[in-house]
This record gives sequence, structure tokens and C-alpha cells, in this order.
Amino acid sequence: MASLYVGIDESNHGRYPEFFAAALSEYAFEGQIISLNDKGKLLNKVHNRDVSLEQLAKENHHSFLILNEGVVRSQREKTLGVICASLLLEEINSDINEIFINIDGEHQKQELYYVKAFVSHIAKISIRKIYIESGKKLDQRCPIVNRADMLAYVFSVNYKDNKHYILNFPRRKHLLRYLLSKD
Repeated sequence: MASLYVGIDESNHGRYPEFFAAALSEYAFEGQIISLNDKGKLLNKVHNRDVSLEQLAKENHHSFLILNEGVVRSQREKTLGVICASLLLEEINSDINEIFINIDGEHQKQELYYVKAFVSHIAKISIRKIYIESGKKLDQRCPIVNRADMLAYVFSVNYKDNKHYILNFPRRKHLLRYLLSKD
């Protein structure tokens, strides 16, 4: 049995379209979190416009989705859970028995409950085997979230000039809206 480490971040912060990205790894060190008190070890954000979309298309350790304005107006406490489950759909193989998810930003307990519940539902893994950390500046404190931040940024800054390509990108996911009606 194996573990999966996931980093989740978004780009555009309320300006639409918003890009959410998940970076995936089987290596525990990528999910390690640096203390906020250890400022000398914080990771640099990789906001490089030169990262190639073609190179990202060849890699399979990530996924992303695009959230347009008005898509999720009700059920706000479920939104993050629906996004995370959507990003991980078909990314979790049968030998994974536990998932460690690190999400940039501070989130309410209820939001994190729905992340666990919905990921458990799509992954067919016990909710007790899904571990979540969220927090301030996690994109600078955790390698896997740092990579998710870079992915969200690259898709965001390239969207205007490469909209058709990004809309048809092989690693793009779609929002699992049916989860909004689940408890």
C-alpha cells in the first residue's frame, strides 16, 4: 500500500476565471511543512512565464480546473471540497491507502470536513485515512503546494493567449457539481 501527497492552490484570488491546481507526489518530503518561524527556509514562489504548457502536458503529476464566476454561489462551505475532489478524480489508483492534502490558505473546519468527505467518496478511501493541513503561506512552506502554486499561475497567465489550448488541456478537470447536493 502507498501514500499520496497532494498540494492544492489557486490563482487569481476571486478574479475570474480562477485556476485551481493540484500537484501530486508519492514522496513524503514533498508534503513536509516548514514552520512560519523558520523564515530563512521559506520557498520562493516560482512565477515564471517561461514554463512551457507543452512540457506540462507531458507530465502526469498534476491536474487543474477553471472556476468561472457564478458557478458555485450556494453551499460555500462545500465549495473547497468539491474542488479538491474534482481535482483528484481519476488521479488516485487502487494501491493508495492514505492521502495527505496540503491546501494553501486558512480554511474553516467545516470546509476541511467536506474536503475529507468528498475526497473519501471519489477515492473510495476511509475518511480516517485522509489527512489535511491548511494554512497561511503554505505555498512558501510546503514543496507540493509550492508546485501547485506554480501550476495555477502558469495556467492563469497563459489563459488569455492560449484559451483554446488550455480549455482542451489533457490534465484539465471539471467541477463535480453533483457533490454540492451530498452531505
